[in-house]
Amino acid sequence: MKPVFSILTLAFLLFAACTENKKQVQNEEQPESELFDTDDEQTTDAVENDNDKPTRDRYSFRVAYDFADEEDEGSEVLGVNIIACVNGKETDKSFSSAELMGLPSLHADNEIKWYREDDINFDGDPDLLIYCGMGGPSFDDDFYTAYVWNPDTREFFSVDDFENILNPVFDRDEKTIKGFYNDEDGRVIETYRWDEDGKRIELVSRQTQTEPDN
Repeated sequence: MKPVFSILTLAFLLFAACTENKKQVQNEEQPESELFDTDDEQTTDAVENDNDKPTRDRYSFRVAYDFADEEDEGSEVLGVNIIACVNGKETDKSFSSAELMGLPSLHADNEIKWYREDDINFDGDPDLLIYCGMGGPSFDDDFYTAYVWNPDTREFFSVDDFENILNPVFDRDEKTIKGFYNDEDGRVIETYRWDEDGKRIELVSRQTQTEPDN
């Protein structure tokens, strides 16, 4: 029985050695970008990929419509989405306007500038405005949903209550945003500033210009 035992033992040792060599070769051939640190809840890429957070200048946008009849692109438009593209390729990131208002019988061939890339927080980077239609006291004033670009996180974040600013105009020198509309008392001018964190807008003044009596 001893010779048989010795042969089996030798075969086992040779198999174990081959298996270990195979593992070493696989680990040497595996690119670094495919190595992961793992725990019970999360799998994290060990190599940061710059493509996951592209810079602002790599973004472009295109307009996509939500049609009343999904099979008919000529039917009435119910909603608008702005699709983010990086280096010309579509991403899964999109931005939507608030509920469209004051735009009856809207179709894709209407000549509407659905988005703007103004620098709305005066930091030198273009941000994103999405047209929501017409509102205000007489429903003939333009308003927008706003997304600001954060250069540190390389992401857009939405600005709460930006839709309240009608016909927004951006004053880079004063670093203010002004809104204009007419009501029964005259021409109303509202001035907004960014808070200290640069996350929210604050109304700092409201003036009404009345028409002179003839």
